[in-house]
Amino acid sequence: MRDVVGSSFMFRILIIFIVMFIVFMCFTVAYAKTFRLKNRVIDILEQSQYQGDTSDWKSIALETVDDYLATNAYDYPGDDHAQISNHCANVGGNLTDNGACIVNKDVDENSRYYQVYVYICFWFPLFNWEIVMPVGGETDVIPVIE
Repeated sequence: MRDVVGSSFMFRILIIFIVMFIVFMCFTVAYAKTFRLKNRVIDILEQSQYQGDTSDWKSIALETVDDYLATNAYDYPGDDHAQISNHCANVGGNLTDNGACIVNKDVDENSRYYQVYVYICFWFPLFNWEIVMPVGGETDVIPVIE
């Protein structure tokens, strides 16, 4: 009987470590996906200044960013998510329709750069606990074309 109790304890420990490993792997995959999306948004902002009509490149770039986030499997929880909208407002950014926060930073009157935040929303249903993490980056300095 003592062997049965000891092996059931080891079995519970094994199950706990397997669950922790699966949660860690899910979080790692979600972070890598969000990081890739953030890098693509930065690329869109940097490359769109050289394409087409230069007077309206910012609105074209933001539209392209929204289209990209809508067509890729970015799981944005929607407009009612208070943590995301509060973070974007605190850093002084504009939240796009599909969940990217873009902050305009002026270097001088002839150049600027953008900070980009894309968010990971990771929910633990067993504890009803949610983690929202911003993944941020910056563009290179972009010359102002007006």
